[in-house]
Amino acid sequence: MFGKKKQTSIGDPFFARIEQTEIDLNDEVIKDLAEKSGVSESWPNVSLSGLQQFAAGLVNDVVRAGDHDVRLGNVVYFITNEKGRAEPTGLSWERATLTAGFENIVVSTADHIFNDTEIRQDEDMTYDIIVEALQPLMDAVLADGSLSSDDLPDLPSEEQFRQARETGEVLTVEPNKFQRTTIEVKPVV
Repeated sequence: MFGKKKQTSIGDPFFARIEQTEIDLNDEVIKDLAEKSGVSESWPNVSLSGLQQFAAGLVNDVVRAGDHDVRLGNVVYFITNEKGRAEPTGLSWERATLTAGFENIVVSTADHIFNDTEIRQDEDMTYDIIVEALQPLMDAVLADGSLSSDDLPDLPSEEQFRQARETGEVLTVEPNKFQRTTIEVKPVV
């Protein structure tokens, strides 16, 4: 199942590949989660829904239960081109670490991209490029039903990104569901 084998292709138009993983794929709990989420079938290539399910399971059954983070590896996103070949999107979640605060793969990917020092220092990396790179991932998880629009990240504004670039502050990237504002209702007098 998880042996060293040729990378299995995956039928999804948008998928991820887990590289340089430190996960013990022989651990019974992890093996069971991988099978339940379907990621063991095509590992290291995984569907977005499989990756989301696997990561959420790891957080619940390994991270929180064992009170320690799990280093997933580098998650690199691909599209399947017209010829059926995998083509990198340029989007990745480097050094992906699952913590008790994990929300979902898109929030974690956006958080990494907006807060990674190397990306911020890259003069050619603009806010628009980042948002344009994230959009297909967000569209894909909505299309396959992995996540709802409430689960998608509330992206920082261009001004917040520019300021964080200058100051080095960490931007908060959370799901839209955490951004709800309550409407104050005044009683009728």
